[in-house]
Amino acid sequence: MAKSYFTFACFVILLVVTACEEKGDPRVMVTDAWAPASAEGATTAAIYFTLKNTGAAGDTLIGAKTYEADSVSLHDAEKDGDVMKMKPVDGILIPKREEVALTPGGLHLMLVDLTKPLTEGSMITVTLQFKKSPDWTLQVPIKAMDAAGP
Repeated sequence: MAKSYFTFACFVILLVVTACEEKGDPRVMVTDAWAPASAEGATTAAIYFTLKNTGAAGDTLIGAKTYEADSVSLHDAEKDGDVMKMKPVDGILIPKREEVALTPGGLHLMLVDLTKPLTEGSMITVTLQFKKSPDWTLQVPIKAMDAAGP
């Protein structure tokens, strides 16, 4: 009799997991977060990381917040001749079962009106906001100003 209940319970759990997968729930994780130290007197800084969606549906990063800056915006950088230009974007799509890297010279978070300089060796807290997934709060290590990644 106990074996029957166990088998039934396993079946119910399998149905719930399958239903969530079929419903199309995104599962976004954040890895490799870092930011370069800000230059003396700078009022802006950038944050980089990788978004990995292991779920069955896409999601969109729609914003972020931190106490380290008055505002945070999503940006993309593109080369226009010899000049690198940044432009704000409304969101960053993370397709199902794919990764999106926010890197120097590409997509990134832009901290605007820093409340204090970002100093090498320190950490800042940033909360990412998604269209479907719950907010994700992460600790971002501050690297050397000329760092190339995590």
